[in-house]
Amino acid sequence: HHLHGSATGAIDDRLALVANYGYTDSRYKEGQDAVLEETTGDGNLDGKTVPGVPKHTLILGANLVVPVTDEVDLFVNPDYAWNSRRYTSATNLAWIGDDELLNLRIGLRGRRWTVTGYIRNLTDDQTPLAALDFFNFGLTEVNYPINAFGNLLNDRDPRLFSLNPKRGRDVGLELQIRL
Repeated sequence: HHLHGSATGAIDDRLALVANYGYTDSRYKEGQDAVLEETTGDGNLDGKTVPGVPKHTLILGANLVVPVTDEVDLFVNPDYAWNSRRYTSATNLAWIGDDELLNLRIGLRGRRWTVTGYIRNLTDDQTPLAALDFFNFGLTEVNYPINAFGNLLNDRDPRLFSLNPKRGRDVGLELQIRL
């Protein structure tokens, strides 16, 4: 199931707003998963949520332009994006939490130039972009009782996660010249 709504509008000649919302309920209709079988005794994926797909997404943005002089405008562009949690695998046993990203751009624009100050990821949200879970095949040291091959003494390998980190807060200044 998928639903998407979008609204864009100019409040006046200085302010424009945008809002987008998406709802996706993406589930397996059939299938088997060996990890789910090993973990729960039932590997049936029927009804499990597809990994990496947030159920809810929201994007909000604004563009405010205020004349400073006859030839120079001040602009302010905040934007916000939010995704609800995403499962890391078809087992639906682990997930990445809600993901938020707030950006802000403020600048001055002349006829032939633009100076922009920006802050990306203003709140320094550290939610990973993605997570890959995999078996430890004895290659990574773990703090559990293991045998000579690096396997747990219960003959099961521990699951590990490799995280794709989000870029932290980023502050900068841009200068554009139009020739």
